Amino acid sequence: MTALSDLLNDAKGDRSVDQLIQAARDRGVEVSDTARANAYKALKGRHAKNPTDNVLTVWSEIFGVPVTELRKAVGKPAGELGPWVPVSEAGQLSQDIRNALDDLIKAIVKEGGGAHGAAATSEPPGEGGGSVVQLPPRPPAAGPSGIKRAARKTGKPTARERGEDSDAPRPE
Repeated sequence: MTALSDLLNDAKGDRSVDQLIQAARDRGVEVSDTARANAYKALKGRHAKNPTDNVLTVWSEIFGVPVTELRKAVGKPAGELGPWVPVSEAGQLSQDIRNALDDLIKAIVKEGGGAHGAAATSEPPGEGGGSVVQLPPRPPAAGPSGIKRAARKTGKPTARERGEDSDAPRPE
């Protein structure tokens, strides 16, 4: 048996799985025949090693156990009860950026993130995990704003700071 199967069996009590599934269906939960078969397997400890959140959500509905408890039982970060909902400004993002954010969230969770917002590691921050790459400094951007930043980084005053017209030709 596993921690998950023990948890589900305790929640099941003396009720049958079919009774629990019918009660869930009566509440409007969609329980497929596959989900039913997987629930029986889970009770016997023959569930997937890393069940998806969709599977855990269905089991949560069937057995009445919070999905956070089910996640913990399979060794995942507990997370929150519901899915993450982005801020309203996210409506301005393109589909490509939305897909990239979805992929980022999946990667963070896959690497063990979700527990207090950081990926779980056994190494102290900043020490050799080998997955962090130090990038070279970015060159200044082209155009007036890039020139201004470059001038400030060198400690020299910009044309505006010297009182010169930045659009006027420069003497050679």
